[in-house]
Amino acid sequence: MKSADFTNSKGSVVKNAWSRWTHQHCNDSTTLMKGSLDVLHSGLPSNPPTPPTKTSEALRLDLHAVNKELDMMKQRWEEEKCHLLGERAVLQDAVNWMNMEIWSAKDKAKRATEVSRQSRADTQEVERAKVVIADLEAELQAERTRLRQM
Repeated sequence: MKSADFTNSKGSVVKNAWSRWTHQHCNDSTTLMKGSLDVLHSGLPSNPPTPPTKTSEALRLDLHAVNKELDMMKQRWEEEKCHLLGERAVLQDAVNWMNMEIWSAKDKAKRATEVSRQSRADTQEVERAKVVIADLEAELQAERTRLRQM
């Protein structure tokens, strides 16, 4: 089957109108010249012209076969489109879910960083408080010692 041919609903190969017309009318120039010479010599045409009704009928059948093929192609395209749109929706849902997971993970990391920072700040504050308490205890001890000496 050539690319210019189509398969009708019964599975038989149907040549398209252009292919048939070019095959019937556009043989190479030498064949045309030989045919012209034969016509001149014999006085009769080698191939009688095709009656217009048969050509019209053949073209109508070809057009019908092409339209049927186009309808089938359109139906397959619609099915594929529907399938791809469904896949797209599933993938979009997955993307949205992943984005929410990423946002949640970033939020948790931010909170953990804040807690860690706050914990370090609290630890530093406790250390400063210990130093102040130690200084105050030392001053108190010194004051008690001075008061005992009085």
